[in-house]
Parts: sequence; structure tokens; C-alpha cells
Amino acid sequence: MIKSFGYLLLFIAGMGATVSSSLWGGVTVISAYLLNPRIVAKEIPLTRYQLYTTAAFIVSAMIHPASRLISVGYDQWVYRFLWLYVLDCCVVSLLSVDPGWAFEHAYDFAKTILVAFLFIRIVHKESHIRILFLACLFGVLHAAFMQSVGVDLHWVSKKYGAEFGVLPEPQAPVMLLFLPLFILVAMLGRSWWEKLFCWVSLPVVLNSIVESYQRAYFLGLLAEGVFLLLFLPKRIALRLIPVLAVAVVLYVSVLTPDSYWSWMDTINEPEKEGSAASRYDLYAASGEMLADHPLGVGYRCFIRHSPKYYGVSKAAHSTICTIACETGIQGFSLWLAAVVTTLLLLRRIRKAADPRNPSQIDTYAMAMEIGLIGWLIGGLFHSDHQTDPAYWFMAFAVVLHRLRFAPVDETDPSADVAPIPAGHES
Repeated sequence: MIKSFGYLLLFIAGMGATVSSSLWGGVTVISAYLLNPRIVAKEIPLTRYQLYTTAAFIVSAMIHPASRLISVGYDQWVYRFLWLYVLDCCVVSLLSVDPGWAFEHAYDFAKTILVAFLFIRIVHKESHIRILFLACLFGVLHAAFMQSVGVDLHWVSKKYGAEFGVLPEPQAPVMLLFLPLFILVAMLGRSWWEKLFCWVSLPVVLNSIVESYQRAYFLGLLAEGVFLLLFLPKRIALRLIPVLAVAVVLYVSVLTPDSYWSWMDTINEPEKEGSAASRYDLYAASGEMLADHPLGVGYRCFIRHSPKYYGVSKAAHSTICTIACETGIQGFSLWLAAVVTTLLLLRRIRKAADPRNPSQIDTYAMAMEIGLIGWLIGGLFHSDHQTDPAYWFMAFAVVLHRLRFAPVDETDPSADVAPIPAGHES
């Protein structure tokens, strides 16, 4: 009960801070998602933490002054594509077999995009985005800790200790998004305590991915390791090798039991394992559904149409198939355009980084780029398009791009804009 009371006090303090500052409102929204008190503070009858913190954050962001960071290049197209995608979700849902069900879920997704959009409004300078990232790091460690140690201590139910986790949505894709951030901050962080915190957190976050026992996220993990070495500047990549070596030793020798590797071995022969083999049939069924409904069957309505094409009610188990079938070719195109634009913004920051002394903005951008790639790889085999932090990353990418490239004399007077190294102005 004492533990639950502590979470309630944090919630009350966060709501109070939201009134005085939209930035702290953003921290509170992030914390409500990643701490998820509904699961870990079950003795408290309050269950709608996310609803209350989101409503308070929206009001606070509208009351307090918006960021004066100006748009640079095409960064505004990230949220333009996302809002058009939301509009498509709503319109297609109204034409579905169950408009009430589909529109309700489309509306919930719209709130996710609204929160992400407001993150762009509340960041006035570099120190503000640092606060948001620190809130994310602490929250991710909390989720990873609760999924394993919290279950062992009976702080949370055992049913949250395996595949799903303690977050409002499946936990492994969230861990994949943030794992590169822990790795790069451990190596390139601004302060010694940030580096130490990320080093200590790294095995806990890795263990959370192991706890999922999902082959898709193991492949995402491998992809992140490869892209960390391929995409980062050579000087940084060489410094990263010892960190990755430690992570590999931890993952292979300490965190993973033999049964884990036996399960991962089925990747080599997917046709011989039932759930993996069924993916082929689901992909074929998805293709037939899309051919019959090129404009989409309605948001979250794939499972309602799947018996006609697959024989039983079944999720698509693929981000691409789910989005294309539910929101149509036009919806998938808009979603993909938002993702690609985000990756291009992050790539531009990475290319402008000084490999000898990357700035804090550069570090965050490189980590987010790799994290999004890992999330996309995992999403080839699971429907991960509703993972809220992925859309936070899209908003953070816009903010980092503006902080990195906006002319100093046209930004908020209090803004901390990172200098652009010579030869990287464009």
C-alpha cells in the first residue's frame, strides 16, 4: 500500500506541475504511460491516469506560450502527414462494418498524435528536450524493472511478466525504440551520472526484451546492432564496439536461458513452426483483403474481416499489412511518408554531427534513428503501429531538427541551438 501511495503522490505532483508548466505536463504524460500506475499501484482505485494527465497536458499546452522554434526545411511535413493519416483513419472508419467501434479507436489514436504534436509546442530550448528524454529513460527503466524484478517481488501480477509487459501496449517494441538511446548516452552522455545510469540500466532493458520471448524483437535487436555500426560516423562506431561487446556478452551469457535460444532457432526454419508458418497464410489473406478493400476496412477492423479471408478471427501480425488493410493504400502511404520524413530529418542531423565531439542533439538523433529502424523491423512480424513512443519520436525528431538547424537569430531568445560544424550547413 505504501508503494501505491507513492505513485499516487507522484500523480498528484505531476498534475500540479502541469498547471504551472506545459513542459512538466509533457513529463507527466510520458510518466503516466511508462510508469503505468494502473498496473503497479493496483491498491488505488484510480485507473484513468493517462486520460487525466493527457487532458491536463492539452489544456496546459494551450495556455502557456508555444515554442518559437521555427520550421526548417520540410520538418513540418511529419505532422502534416500524421494528421492526414488520422483524418483518413476517421473517414474510412465511418464507412466500415462497425463505424462505432472503428471510430472510437481512431479517436483514441488521434489523441496519441495530438500529444505528440504538442511535444513540438512545449520545447523552447535544448535543455527542455533533454528533460523529456531523461523522463523517457527513467520511465523505460521502471517498466523493464517491473516486468522482471517487480513480478518476482509480487509488486505486479505474474501475467504482466512475459510477452505483454507492464505498459499499456506490448512492452518489447518500446524497449527496442529506447535501447539505442541507453547505449549512446552510456557512451556519449553529457554528465557522468547519465552515463552511469544508462550503463546500470542497459542489462535491465535488454532483459525486458528477453522476457518477451519474441523472435521478431530478437531480429529487431540484431538489426539495431548492425545499423549502429553501419550508420554512425566511423569514429563513433569504433568507440561503440566495446559497448556492444559488453551488451552481447550480457545477452548471451547472463540474460538468456537455453530455452530462449531453442525458440530463436526456429527462425531458421519458419515453415516447421506453427505460429511462424501461419504468417505466410496471414500475409496472403491480407493481400486478398486489400485487393477487395483498397480504401481500407476501417481502423482496428482487420480482425473482424479476417474470418472471411483466413478462416478465423486473427490479427495481421504485421504493421504494414494492418495499416494497409485497415486504412487503405492512401492511409498506408501517408503513414509511411511520416515515418520516412522522420528518418530523413534524423539522417540529416547524423550527417551534420562532429564525430570527434557529437552534441547532445546529435546523440539523441542517432539513437532515435536506430531505435525507429529496430521498431520497424519488429513490426514486420507484429502489429506495432499503435506504440505511442514511436510517435513521440517523430515529434522529437522535428524538435531536434529545429534546434540543430534553425538560424539562431530567428529562434526563441532563450534557445540553446547547437552549432553546425563547418562543411555541414546543408
